[in-house]
Amino acid sequence: MKATIVFGSPRGAKGASSRIAQQFAAGLRRGGAEIEEIVLKNQKISHCIGCFTCWTKTPGRCIHRDDMDTLLPKMKTDLVVLATPLYVYSVPGLVKDFLDRQLPNAEPYLIEQNGISKHPSRDSAKESAFFLICVAGFPEQSHFDAVVAMCKKMTTGYCGELLIGGAEPMSRDDMQSGYAELYRQIEQAGYEVATQGNMQEATAQQIRDLTIWSPQKVENFRRIANEYWQALIAKAPTNAQPIKTTGAKELTIRDGGMATFLAGMAMQYDQTAIPGFAGVLQFDFEGDLYHLVMSENQCKAYAGAHPEPTMTIFSPAQVWSDISDGTLDGQKALMDGLYRTEGDMGLLLKLDRLFGQEKRAATENVVETNQPVSKKAIPDHRGPLKLPAMTWLTLAFVPWILHWILDGFAPEIVSYALAAVAALILVGYHATTNVVTLFEAGSAAYLLIGAGISAFGWGFWKEYCLAVDYIFLGGLWFASIVKRFSLTAEYSRYLFPQAIWKQPSFLITNQIITAAWGGYYLVAAVLHLMRIAGYGSPLWFTIGIQLLLIPMFIFTSKFQQWYPEHLMRRP
Repeated sequence: MKATIVFGSPRGAKGASSRIAQQFAAGLRRGGAEIEEIVLKNQKISHCIGCFTCWTKTPGRCIHRDDMDTLLPKMKTDLVVLATPLYVYSVPGLVKDFLDRQLPNAEPYLIEQNGISKHPSRDSAKESAFFLICVAGFPEQSHFDAVVAMCKKMTTGYCGELLIGGAEPMSRDDMQSGYAELYRQIEQAGYEVATQGNMQEATAQQIRDLTIWSPQKVENFRRIANEYWQALIAKAPTNAQPIKTTGAKELTIRDGGMATFLAGMAMQYDQTAIPGFAGVLQFDFEGDLYHLVMSENQCKAYAGAHPEPTMTIFSPAQVWSDISDGTLDGQKALMDGLYRTEGDMGLLLKLDRLFGQEKRAATENVVETNQPVSKKAIPDHRGPLKLPAMTWLTLAFVPWILHWILDGFAPEIVSYALAAVAALILVGYHATTNVVTLFEAGSAAYLLIGAGISAFGWGFWKEYCLAVDYIFLGGLWFASIVKRFSLTAEYSRYLFPQAIWKQPSFLITNQIITAAWGGYYLVAAVLHLMRIAGYGSPLWFTIGIQLLLIPMFIFTSKFQQWYPEHLMRRP
C-alpha cells in the first residue's frame, strides 16, 4: 500500500492533529505501507480563483505556478489521510486552499454518483481510500458533524475517522504522558488500516473509551478550560508584592506522611526554571492543610493554611501522591474530577517546570508514545509481616551476627553453615512475598560459599576468613550505590511515600550513608589484617573495630536528618 498523509495543522509538528497523525503513520509503516508526507504549513499554495482554466484552456493544469504542481500527483495513491484541526466547524484556511486546488484532478462534467451529482475524476484509476483525523478544542463529538459530512461528500473511498475532542492539551509537550495509551491505540488503528483496509471495531471502541466525554467530564473540562484561558490572558503589570509569612511550622523530611512528601517536593524546586517567579501553592488534603512558598531562589514547605494562596489544590492525599510518582496521570485525574483547583490555573501549568518534572521526563525518556505504559505496583512494606522498615535491615544482619558469634568457639563450617541457613530463611520469605534485596541475596550466597570453603579445612581461610568477611561486606555496600536504590535506600524507602523515592535528596543521602558504611567495613578489614600481621595487641584491634561503630551510628542518625534539610535550604 502507498499512502499520502496531509498534515493540515497551522502549528506544524506540535499540533494535536499532527501528533495523532504521526502515531497513525507509525502503524501504517508497521503494516508495510509506503508513506508520502505533505506538511501544508511548509507549502506555498495560492487561492483557487474560480476561473475554470484547469477545465477549459489547460485541462488538468492550474494557472497558478506554486507547490501544488508537485503535490497534486502525490494524491494519486492507495490511501489519503487528512489530519486537520477543526476551525469553525470546518478546516483551516490552508487545508481549504489545498482541497480547493484539487479541482484540476476532476473533469467539469456532471455524473450521478450515490444519488447525487458529482464531477468525475480525470484519472480513470480507482479512487483513493480516504481516512480523516480531526481534533477540536470543544469536547463534544457533534462538533465534527460538518467536517465529516464534507469529507464523505468529497470522496467515495471514505474508510474511517479518528475524531478527538478536547484536544488542546495534546499540543503541549508537558502533557504527552497522559496520552500514551491513546497513542498506542491510534498506532494500532494505522496498522489495521494498512493491513485490513479499515480500523477494527475493537480498536475504535478502545479509542472511544479514551476520548468520549461524559457530561461530568464536559463540565469539568469547561471549568478547567476557563481557568486556563483566564490565566493566560494578559493582565496589567503590577509591582510585585512580597509573599506574606504565616509563622507556620516549616516541614522537614523526617516529619512523616504528607508532611515528608511536601518537604521532599520543596527540595525538587528549580529556581532557574522561571526566573523571578514567586507564588504560594496551597494543598487541602481533605482538611489536612499544607502550603509551599516559592520565591526566585528557594521553596519552603509549611503546615497549615496561607491567607493569600496563588492557587489551592483540593485532593485526597493518595491521589496527589500517585500523580507525583507517575502512577496516575494528573491531566486525566483533573478531568475525571479526582481533584480540583481554585485560583490561578497558570500555576498548575507551571508545576512541571518548577519542580523538575520536564527535565526528568526528558532525561529518563519517560514517554514512549508508541508503547503502552506499564507501571509495576510497589508494596508499601516488605511482605505480609508489618515490621518497621529498618527492622528488616537489622534482620538482614542477623546471619552475620550469628556467624561472628559462633566463629569464636565453633568450627568455621558450623558458623558459616548456620549463618547461611538463617540467610536463606530470610531470602525465601522475601522471594515468595516481596523482593529480595542485594544485601540479602549477596549475604546468603557468600555464607554458602564460606561454608563450602570451610569444608576443605584450608588454613588460609581459617586465618583470614574474618578479613574476607569485611572486604566482602564493604564491596557489597559500595556495589549497591550503582543500583537505582543503594543498600540503605532499599530499606529506608518504606518509611516515606513513593513520591519521595525518586527525589535526589533521598537517593543522594542514602548513597552517602551506604558509601560511609562500605568504607567502615574496608577499614575494619585493614585493622583485622594488621592484627594478623602482629602490629599490636589483637585485643586493641578488636576493640578498635567495635568502637568505630559508635561514630558510624552517630553519623548515620545525624546525617540522614541534616543533609536533606541542607539541600532544602540551599539557594
